[in-house]
Amino acid sequence: MPNKYRILISLAFFLLAGCQSHESPIAPGVVIKQDLGDISLTLTLLTEEELLKRHGKSGNPFVAYPGKIPRKDFFVFDTTISSESRKVLFNMQEILLNLDTGVSDNAKSRATLLRTWDFYLKDDNSKAQMKRIIKQNLSDNSFTAAPGEDYRGYIVFLVNTEAAKEGTLLIPVETSDGDKGIIEMPFNFTATDSESENIFNKS
Repeated sequence: MPNKYRILISLAFFLLAGCQSHESPIAPGVVIKQDLGDISLTLTLLTEEELLKRHGKSGNPFVAYPGKIPRKDFFVFDTTISSESRKVLFNMQEILLNLDTGVSDNAKSRATLLRTWDFYLKDDNSKAQMKRIIKQNLSDNSFTAAPGEDYRGYIVFLVNTEAAKEGTLLIPVETSDGDKGIIEMPFNFTATDSESENIFNKS
């Protein structure tokens, strides 16, 4: 058999293998909490089952990403951030997820998540529904939390999770009076109600 046909057959087999069913590595009940002075963060890692229950299957931007090389999974954190005495500012695309395999990804803003799906969306109804769901659940790139005005929404990543078991979130934060720092939130995909550490350093 000529080499070019062997290559095509091997590639076809590889692509078909990538299309086989894929079990999400994320277990239910993963909650990360952080209290930093007057700032409190609670992030619940949502399973695919929960995301389907909330948003359905058609036009759901948080499940079943069709890209196969490499296979990627969504990490969707249902997030609440509160501040008791001062306004705090965040930049969505500066929030970083590091996995224990060395893989990392910056959080998606509304615009970057939509661009992630652009190549795969051909149906106008699905596009419209996806855009609506993203707008309802994700912040634009910049967002804040202030006394009496909690931030509530999703923080979303799309990463290759092969062989990964643990991750760390790095969340840059700036207060209205000029303090800056990075909140570090380690977690395990199967742990529940874990308290995180932080490396919040004033500049």
